[in-house]
Amino acid sequence: MLYQQESLFSQPEIVVKVIGHQWYWEYNLPEININFDRITTKERRIFPLADVNERLVLPFHKPLLFLVSSRDVIHSFALPSLGVKADANPGRLNSINTLCEAPGWYVGQCSELCGSLHSNIAISFEFVNFKLFSIWAKLLNETI
Repeated sequence: MLYQQESLFSQPEIVVKVIGHQWYWEYNLPEININFDRITTKERRIFPLADVNERLVLPFHKPLLFLVSSRDVIHSFALPSLGVKADANPGRLNSINTLCEAPGWYVGQCSELCGSLHSNIAISFEFVNFKLFSIWAKLLNETI
């Protein structure tokens, strides 16, 4: 099963590089030249530890490849609702394939005991159709 999951998509349409830091995640989408950090918000929200300063937007119904690593200590990039969990180790690049079937807001968090407040390292993605994703990427590139 694990072998089949790793070879699920021979050509992913979107590659997302994920780098764990204490206490945030860094994301890089190299094909569209987007690189930014996502920090857990301190604002009072419905789910205060599940949201970040700005959600990463990705298209659904597109094969995704997450390349996961870390800059400091071992983290664990976990999105349970997508069946995604990969260790983020310094000096090692792990990969995991996935496909989101429906639009929506998907959340996760660091699930490794990487230090104090490790569970506050939120993961928050918003999956939209490809047209909205393209508009988001274009607007983000214009502001950088």
